[in-house]
Amino acid sequence: MSTHCHHDDHQHAAGCGYCACHNPLIVNVSKSEFAQQVLTELTTLASKTSTKQKLISESNANSAFMYHGGTIRSVRQGNAEEVVEAIGFYEGKVHAVGRFEHVYNAMLATGMSEDNCIQLSGQQTLLPGLIEPHAHIVPTALFDSWVSFIAFDEQHLKSDYSIEWFKSQLKAVGTEQLMGGWLLGQGLDPALMGFKKCASGLNELPIIDVTMLDQLVCDLQVTAPIFIMSASMHTAYVNSMALAATYPFLSEQEKAKYSNVEDYVQAITRQGALQEMAQMKPALEAIVASAGMSLFNDIPTQIEAVFKTALERGTTFIYDAGTDDFTKAIMELYLASKDVYTRVGYARIVESQEDVDNLPTFPELTEDHVDTFYNGNIKVLADGSNQGLTGYQSAPYDVAPSDNYGVFNFPDDPNEAVQTTYNQFDTLIASVIEKGWPLMIHANGDQANWETLKAYELGLKGKSGIDKRHRIEHASLLTDEAVELMTKLGVSPSFLIGHVGYWGWVFQQAIFEEKVNILDRCRTMLDNGARITLHSDLSVSPIGPLRLMEQAVTRIMEQCDVADNVLMPEERISRSQALRAITYDAAWQCHAERWVGSLEVGKKADFIILEDDPMTITDATKIRDIQTEKVFIGGQQKYPF
Repeated sequence: MSTHCHHDDHQHAAGCGYCACHNPLIVNVSKSEFAQQVLTELTTLASKTSTKQKLISESNANSAFMYHGGTIRSVRQGNAEEVVEAIGFYEGKVHAVGRFEHVYNAMLATGMSEDNCIQLSGQQTLLPGLIEPHAHIVPTALFDSWVSFIAFDEQHLKSDYSIEWFKSQLKAVGTEQLMGGWLLGQGLDPALMGFKKCASGLNELPIIDVTMLDQLVCDLQVTAPIFIMSASMHTAYVNSMALAATYPFLSEQEKAKYSNVEDYVQAITRQGALQEMAQMKPALEAIVASAGMSLFNDIPTQIEAVFKTALERGTTFIYDAGTDDFTKAIMELYLASKDVYTRVGYARIVESQEDVDNLPTFPELTEDHVDTFYNGNIKVLADGSNQGLTGYQSAPYDVAPSDNYGVFNFPDDPNEAVQTTYNQFDTLIASVIEKGWPLMIHANGDQANWETLKAYELGLKGKSGIDKRHRIEHASLLTDEAVELMTKLGVSPSFLIGHVGYWGWVFQQAIFEEKVNILDRCRTMLDNGARITLHSDLSVSPIGPLRLMEQAVTRIMEQCDVADNVLMPEERISRSQALRAITYDAAWQCHAERWVGSLEVGKKADFIILEDDPMTITDATKIRDIQTEKVFIGGQQKYPF
């Protein structure tokens, strides 16, 4: 199937391409005067603790120690199959790897005491620290204080996630959970609440709208304006009280569309919910006006919770895939004052040609960078979310509303003709490449992936994208034509593999039907010589690299209630390929493979000890549940805390 098509009727709402990296609340606040108040108060909080010179300092990691026994996989040169007898660490780095006698003698020469020759027992397994190459730390943390309607229990889907579950959770909200008088919720995902399979016409997902929330109000413990952000962040579910509170914050141009507040409330009620940033912005302004700093009061604790969860799941490195000046400042303040974190890199998000023109030339990355909060990529969004029905497609979605192709997110002007849109996207991509910056471009729909690859082709001008590690984030729906072009260009994919595990069933049965057969083509890309990685897109799915490994290996659709529950079994990858994807190649995509991603002499002493070996555990569906016993970063124990 060719994706070489254009839609003359292409239209999209301003600010349409929102996802985890473009959290609407963050976007709204970061461009307001309120942002400075937030940063001032957080700076005051951070100043009460000493500022670190480096995130990961090896000055106190100079003890010599070694491990032997159990199972030790160094993943040297990406080989996850190799098992070594022993490994030694000295001054925060790997000092010796290989046979026990060789490592033991090398470590004794450093002055290691016999007590620091540690034997692993039973199924204990030592691995390089696991790497999350695409997550969103500050947006995830910010929403953590909102009432959760997330579909996940730890790393598993809630078995009772449904409209009825949502109603029961909403009814349980108490007055103490309100913020500025608002009932604020997050993570609601109708795509995971079941669907109506229609023999003729479009399939249907559950409907949550203003009318439903208004009907529920009389059964709630509290009466308040309700604003619930969808999991895809393209939709906000509100009640009439929220709309009435929002009306004063509409622009004069928007107010002119309505005769009064009642007219506005009725109009949105007919529509069902607030869609995209253009409609959510005034509601968010109303929330900020009411809740103020209470939205950010606990942000340090909430960021710490993100890092704690990551460490508990064996993660030693997180790459934040969409940072602006505001979120960068928040992260820097946190990292300067707290002790719980992984290594952190980030991609700077750009939205316009002006943003690109203001970029410096890409700097040479050195070993010092990986010890700091470093910028290794530029991030651009091509489209929206497949499960949010805004990923840009070559053919309409198989669920209501009709004739929905999703959205192409550049430029932010609904009046632009589609060819002008593509040309401006191409120009922006070429400009970033010309400045020497590695790109990571968010693309979900098959048409978005095709347009992204064509933009890469024009910008690279015959050169390969391998050296710069140019990436496509999610790369969800890839036609054979796209696979061929991606391989030719040397562009590597990072797959949101939870699309298969968590959403695969609804994609197959309702949202895409047959088109689901080109979803997350991990094996195809590997067979074509690509280096792939797996990511969570936190908060879109839970952080946990072992869970990513499991879903890539099994491709089980976890909502499926029939025996045939594997989505495209020919796209399953081996355990060794999956382990490499969450270690060695993840480090490579993040420009850090010289220092992390495998346990080789001279590299950082970033490693974990698991209770079992994900390469050999009998039941592959239990890989995500393997417990982390210890985590070391730069030779320092970071977990248990």
